[in-house]
Amino acid sequence: MLKEYSDKDFPMSCVIATENGKNMQGLFAGHAWTLRKIKLKNNQWVAEVRNPWGSERWNGALSDNVNDGLFDMPWDRFYDIFDEVHVAHMIDDNKI
Repeated sequence: MLKEYSDKDFPMSCVIATENGKNMQGLFAGHAWTLRKIKLKNNQWVAEVRNPWGSERWNGALSDNVNDGLFDMPWDRFYDIFDEVHVAHMIDDNKI
C-alpha cells in the first residue's frame, strides 16, 4: 500500500519513536523524517528518506556519505528502524 502512495506522490513522513535496542546507524529517535519514495534500485526495494534538518543521516548500506539529509536505505532496514509512517491522502479539488 505504501508503494502505491509513493507512486502517486502522496506526502509521507516517518517516525522513529524509540531506539529500543535498534542498530540506528546514524539515525536517532524522537524525530520525524520525510519518506520521499519507495523504489526498486538494483533489484532491491529501497526507501528514499530525507531529514528535514538537512543533516544527520543514515550511514548504513546504500549510504552515499553526502551530508545533505537525503539518503537511500534498504527497505528491510527501514522497516526494522522506523516505527510509524504517516500519509497525507490528497483529495480531488473538485470534491471540496
